[in-house]
Amino acid sequence: MARRVLETTAILGLGMVRSPADAVVGRSPLRGLRDAFIRLGPVWVKLGQVVASTPAFFPAPVQRELRDLLDRVPPFSPARAEHRARRALGDRLETFDPTPLASASLAQVHRARVDGRSVAVKVLRPGVAERIELDLTVLRFLAPMLERLPGSGLTRLGDVVDDFARTLRGELDLDREAAETAAARAFLARVGSEDVFVPSVVAATREVLVTELVEGVPIDAVLRPGAGGPDPARLLQSMLLRLQEMVLVRGRFHGDLHAGNVLVAGEGRLAWIDWGIVGSLGPDGAVAAGRVLAGALQLDFTRLAEGIEGLGVSLTDRPALAAELERALAPLLADRVRAVDLSRLSRRTLGVLLRHRVEVPASLVLLAKQVAYFDRFARALVPHRRLLEDATEILAYFVAVHPQLVEQIAPDDLADLVGESSRGGAVSARPMR
Repeated sequence: MARRVLETTAILGLGMVRSPADAVVGRSPLRGLRDAFIRLGPVWVKLGQVVASTPAFFPAPVQRELRDLLDRVPPFSPARAEHRARRALGDRLETFDPTPLASASLAQVHRARVDGRSVAVKVLRPGVAERIELDLTVLRFLAPMLERLPGSGLTRLGDVVDDFARTLRGELDLDREAAETAAARAFLARVGSEDVFVPSVVAATREVLVTELVEGVPIDAVLRPGAGGPDPARLLQSMLLRLQEMVLVRGRFHGDLHAGNVLVAGEGRLAWIDWGIVGSLGPDGAVAAGRVLAGALQLDFTRLAEGIEGLGVSLTDRPALAAELERALAPLLADRVRAVDLSRLSRRTLGVLLRHRVEVPASLVLLAKQVAYFDRFARALVPHRRLLEDATEILAYFVAVHPQLVEQIAPDDLADLVGESSRGGAVSARPMR
């Protein structure tokens, strides 16, 4: 470990040194931090992605610089991948394409045929668990130093390291991912979703996961100007509806819905893949999340604070928090749904919680990250529309399809809010499947 600590410290230190030439060309010292993360490998690249996508915890310049970190590494030997797949599947594996469909730091994915059907085979990298444990130990050791590193902007790194380690270890168990995938697929089938689906699981072990092959393209390919294809407003609303349904009804949701994990398949259907990271609120947390949304829509900051407390945040002074939330959020909500930036709203909410020095549950941060992803989708798909406008529209669906949940969240006035918005032209109660 000592050798890895010295190597890591040297790379990070050199990365943050800004030469005279950098100053002349206007190169940010944060670019060196990003380059250092790339040199240090998978754990650090993933850490950079966490920093870039965790709202309110880190300064905006740091997040912008690290946002382009890509979890792309050279593929490992296709022969070793096939050997692992054959060891798990035996004679069920009929063909195996040696060219990976995707290659990342923890695993790579190959096209194959199993039991006569086209599948995607995800195989963990050999030795990845041991390498990750070493780098996590080094990261925990160096986190206090990185927090004090001038210009790094990583002053809250220690707050995310433990959750980061837990998430990373969870991604190494493909048997667990298979169970999450199957459960999410079953939930969407139960609510009758036709617009968003999850691929079926064919087989799984801790090191190999086989799912049906989805023939589709990442949603960011659809976002490009002139790409054509499905109605972007419908795509956005479908994604937001199903995320809210998973959060509010199921209490568990996909925790990493970046563009690469959202595929546009045939007939404009959306496939949510890669269920290695999942957020969990539980039944009480799901109702609390609904109260947070209801409080924001109704400018009821006492209800908003109650909902936040219900999500597991320990508050010492709820009225004081409600008052600060009102000061921070009321200007954003003044125009109700038409002009509200939901990503900015979630960042400000987390910022208030951090200023109150409360421990923010990992599930709440994870949910805020999905909102940030969806906000970026919204800006590309439908630039004139805001997520909260769609969130309000979707309330009509919940009143019609999940009345018992609405009764738990806000028994009297949520349905009234939907009715008022409908008369104002903001809400459509059309069936959504």
